Amino acid sequence: MDNPEYELVLPEGEVMEAPAPLKLRVSAFAIDVIVASMVFLLPFTAAFMFSMGMQTTDPVSLENFLYDNPQILAVFDISTFFILLFYFAVFERTMGQTAGKRFLKLKVEPRIGYGPAFLRNMSKAAVFSMLSIPFLSYIVFLDVMWLFFGNERLLSRLAKTKVLYEPKLSEGLQWTQEL
Repeated sequence: MDNPEYELVLPEGEVMEAPAPLKLRVSAFAIDVIVASMVFLLPFTAAFMFSMGMQTTDPVSLENFLYDNPQILAVFDISTFFILLFYFAVFERTMGQTAGKRFLKLKVEPRIGYGPAFLRNMSKAAVFSMLSIPFLSYIVFLDVMWLFFGNERLLSRLAKTKVLYEPKLSEGLQWTQEL
């Protein structure tokens, strides 16, 4: 095929690949945030609250405590940033997809090393740490704007990766130019 944006691959699994639509990418990110929160961030937050001597798991109490102690807020935000960064980068490096991407049949191509995996996921992890690390807000802004105007994230482009959608032909998907 002459158009590099669309590729037809028909091995035994009868798989068709195309650039992932924005709505699927956003949905995959939302699923990943839920999974990472449940599996990694909730236990981390509970351990953090316990280590600070807090006897309650009330989110409002944690919020008040963190805003009253900006240094602790910074440590909490930076820790959250690295937990999320490791979640996204390690899954994309080892499996080529996170839980959200797997659920929605998306994958990152080509398979990448840890350096590019960390680079392409910095803005995703930064969304939750912009309070304590202000320069990250610029990275998130540039990355999101690049996505909305070019259907590709800036950090993905720098890492030389693409997110592809790979439904099976048996699912009856109709291919259109709007994908």
